[in-house]
Amino acid sequence: MKLLASAAILCSAAVARTAASDAEETSLRGLRKDSNGGRGPPSFEVPVVDLSVVGDELIEPEQISSPGKAVKATLRFGIVEYVGPAYTTKVRAYNGVLPGPTIRVKPGDKLHLMLVNDLTEPVGYLKNNEYQHPNQTNIHTHGPHISGENPGDNVFEKIEESDLVGYSEEWTGKNVGPKQFHHYSYEFDGNHMPGTFWYHPHLHGSTALQTSTASGMLIIEDPEDYPATLKEMPEVQMMIYRLEIG
Repeated sequence: MKLLASAAILCSAAVARTAASDAEETSLRGLRKDSNGGRGPPSFEVPVVDLSVVGDELIEPEQISSPGKAVKATLRFGIVEYVGPAYTTKVRAYNGVLPGPTIRVKPGDKLHLMLVNDLTEPVGYLKNNEYQHPNQTNIHTHGPHISGENPGDNVFEKIEESDLVGYSEEWTGKNVGPKQFHHYSYEFDGNHMPGTFWYHPHLHGSTALQTSTASGMLIIEDPEDYPATLKEMPEVQMMIYRLEIG
C-alpha cells in the first residue's frame, strides 16, 4: 500500500481555529449593500464539510488528470463551514471540499490552472510581513522544480476579491474584472522526479490564515519503467490538518 501523505501541512487546531475565527470577525466588519438595498454585514450560505465522526471512512479527494500532455484544472477559493469532532468554524477551501482536488501530472506535462477567488469584501491594509488582506489570494506549488515567474509559480501574484458576473469556465484567457481570476501555466521537465507534492495559498500577510485549511495534493506520476510491484500498489491519499499529541 502506498501512503501518500502531505506532512508539510501539519498545523495545530488552535492556530487554525483562531485564525479562521479572527478572519471571519474581521470580514464582517466590512459593510456592503445587502439584498434589500440597506447596509449591513454580508450574509451568505457556504458549503458544509462534515468531518465530525472520528474513525469514519477516509474520503479520497477528487482526481484531476489527463491522458495527454496538457492537464487543465479550475480551483475556486472560498469559504466552507468545517464541522469537526471538537469544534465548528468557517475556513478557506478549494472547490468547497477539504482537502482540495488532487492534481496529477506526468514528467513532461503542462498544467493549466485557473484560480478563481470567490471571497468578498476587501479588508485589511498593505504592510509587508504583517497580517493583511485576508480575502485576497494566490497559489503556490510546494516542491516541484518549475519556474517562479509568470505565468508560472509567482507567489507575488495577487487575486483580488471577486464579483464574477459573466465568469465562464471556458478557456478564453480573458479576465472579467481586474485580478478576479488568474491563469497559471506550469511546465514540468521530462525528467522531473516523481513524488507527492502539494499546493496552497501564498499571499504574504494571509498565508497562515488561508493555508491552515486550503490545500491539496499535486502528484507527479511514477515513470513507466518503475517496477510493477510499486506501480500497482493500492494508493491511499491523506492530508493531515490536525494532530493531538500527548
